[in-house]
Amino acid sequence: MKSITYCMLALILSLATGRGEPVQLARTIPIPWNKEILKDTETASSQLKSLLEEWRLEEFYVLAKKKLHDSRQELKETNRFSEKGYLDRLWMLYYITAVPLLTVDYSPDVPHPRFNKDDYVLKRAALMQIAFELISDEDYLRYERQHHKELVYLFSSYSAGLLKRVRESYDPDLGEKLKKMKFQPRKDDPAEISKRNYLFFINKQILRDNRNSTIPSYINMMEELLMGRLWSYFHGQPREVEKYIKLAGYQSEEEIDELIFRTLARTPKTEFLYQGARGKRYERKIRSGKESSVNDRHLHSIDRALKAQKAKAGQ
Repeated sequence: MKSITYCMLALILSLATGRGEPVQLARTIPIPWNKEILKDTETASSQLKSLLEEWRLEEFYVLAKKKLHDSRQELKETNRFSEKGYLDRLWMLYYITAVPLLTVDYSPDVPHPRFNKDDYVLKRAALMQIAFELISDEDYLRYERQHHKELVYLFSSYSAGLLKRVRESYDPDLGEKLKKMKFQPRKDDPAEISKRNYLFFINKQILRDNRNSTIPSYINMMEELLMGRLWSYFHGQPREVEKYIKLAGYQSEEEIDELIFRTLARTPKTEFLYQGARGKRYERKIRSGKESSVNDRHLHSIDRALKAQKAKAGQ
C-alpha cells in the first residue's frame, strides 16, 4: 500500500513540476561530433542530458555550473589534454548554449518565487571558457589544429547563441510596465489576506525588476567576449564576423555598427571591419561628437586627428 502511495505522490509531483517531458533545446545550435561520449554515464555531459530529459532545469543549471568550473580547474591544474575530457566539455558547452533560461513563476499562486541568476551566470561563464585558452599542452594544440574548422564553427555559433539568449530575455521597458500593473484584491478575501497578498505582489514586482536590471551588465561583458573571439577567428574576413553578429541577434546596419564601435576600437588590427561605408559612418560619428558608444581605448591615428580637429574648432 505504501509503495502505491509513493508512486502516486511521485506522479503528482512530476505533473506539478512539469517533469516527464524533455527540455526543448534551440534547434539552431549545432551539435558537436561523437555522440558516444553521451553513453558514458560518468561524464558531465551525459548527466546534464539526463536532467534535461526529465525537465529538471534548475538542477541542470546547478550541476552545469559546478561541472564547468571543475573542468576548468582540472585543466588549469594538470595542463594535460584528454580527448574524452575535451569532447565532454564541448557537449557541456552545447547544452549550456541550447538550453532555455529559467522561467520564474510570478503568478498569484506562488507567494515567494525564488530569485535565481544561475542561468545568466552560467551563460556568461560558458562564453568566458570559449573566449580564453585554458592550457598550452602540445596534444591539446595539435587536436585543435586537427579540428580547427569544426571548432571555429562550433565556438562561434555557441558564442553568438549564448549572447542571443541573454539579450532576448531583457525588457528595457519592464520598469514602466510594472508601474502600470495594479494589485487586484479578490472580493471575498478578508483584510488581512488582502494585505498579505499585496505584499506578495510588491515583492514580485521588485524581484522581476531586479532580475531584469542585472541583464545589461551580462550583455556588456558577453559582447566584448564574442567580438574578441570573432576578431581572432575571422581576422580580415568582415563578412564572417557580420554573419555571427547576426546570429547573436543584431540585425540592422545600425545595431551591427554600434556593436563593433563599442567593442572593437578602430586600430590597424581591426581596420578590416571599418572598410567602406562603415568607416565613413564611424568618421561621421566621431565628427558629430556622438562618440559616447565608441571604444576609444586605442584610437586609430585617423580618429585622433579627427578628434583633435574637432576640439580645435570648438576652442
